[in-house]
Amino acid sequence: MQVLDLDPVRRGVGLWNGVEWRFGREALGACRLDPQKISPDHWESLSLQPLIPVRGGMRHRADLAVAALKAEGLSPETPLAVLVPSAWDKETLRVFLGVAKECALNVRWLFPRAVAAVSQVAPDTERGTIWEWSWNQLYEVHLKKEEGRWKRRDVRAVPEGGIFAWFRRDAVIARDLALDRLRYDPLYSGVTEEALFDSWWAWLHGAQNWSLITADGSELRLDVEKTLFEKPHRVWAEKHGLRDEKDNLLPAPLRHLLGFDKAGIVPGDIRIEVPDHDQASARWRETLPEDTGERGPPPLPKSASKSASKPVTHVVVHGIARPCDGPWTGPERPGDTVKLPDGETGLAIHVPADPRKPELNDDSPAAPIVLLVE
Repeated sequence: MQVLDLDPVRRGVGLWNGVEWRFGREALGACRLDPQKISPDHWESLSLQPLIPVRGGMRHRADLAVAALKAEGLSPETPLAVLVPSAWDKETLRVFLGVAKECALNVRWLFPRAVAAVSQVAPDTERGTIWEWSWNQLYEVHLKKEEGRWKRRDVRAVPEGGIFAWFRRDAVIARDLALDRLRYDPLYSGVTEEALFDSWWAWLHGAQNWSLITADGSELRLDVEKTLFEKPHRVWAEKHGLRDEKDNLLPAPLRHLLGFDKAGIVPGDIRIEVPDHDQASARWRETLPEDTGERGPPPLPKSASKSASKPVTHVVVHGIARPCDGPWTGPERPGDTVKLPDGETGLAIHVPADPRKPELNDDSPAAPIVLLVE
């Protein structure tokens, strides 16, 4: 099963060049040249909210997501396990499934990418924090290990933590330094700002230096002036609880930017192996299956034995939980596949009377998605 990682940074930005929408390196290479012509948030804020202005027939961000995925040429025959940003709520997941359907993609599983990432790194602890970094957002994702498997506890949005916000802060320091040393303003035009961004972004991804080069060939090595950047970086990080600790997992570029050496690194290539299932629609799961060595229906979570004596109250069909008309009289228990009188097949679940204590089967597409934004 192929993994489709919907990391907004990996997916990139979109560029309207006046004729068509383009994606990939061409779009990234113009993100500061003409910011009004790019879309940096169609994967961060995937929705059906209208885009203004409408360009190239793109009515909303979902249309842009469709165009971006079609440009990748993914095979409709390949079953996909999709890793989604941890801040996505149920409505965003529904919009994505509509995007996938429009692209004729065969989506079988949906997982929070933070859970997949921490499961791959597997720090020797019961708690961990993954920082998901994208163009306009930074999310602090708290995870906890329960019965040997990682689950999200909550997700917090960190104000002014996105990539572009970090660049703006660093660019102001770089401009003041360049004006003092070279009488040159790298933020004077879109062309010079783009050059500054490209060098900064390449440095965060492993380039040997971050340099500013003027039109007459003068060079200013910004990376050797790191003390001018480190202090405001530390102040900002401490203010928002971002510490250099082994239980914190950061994307490699953000870790480099902050100069951390204790914090772990979120894998650039997240790999998971999951078996297929027998449902007709895509299935959401908050944790990874325990047994990934064989194809077939995923095993029930360990807590399933505890719920064996609980009655079936709902049946999940195509992602929607239907309440039973009366007490369930069949032999099935929560976690079993059942067939309804109308011929539909679904997943039997137990929903407790107290909505504050959800006990939905972890395999269910209707499993709760926790999103706490401050």
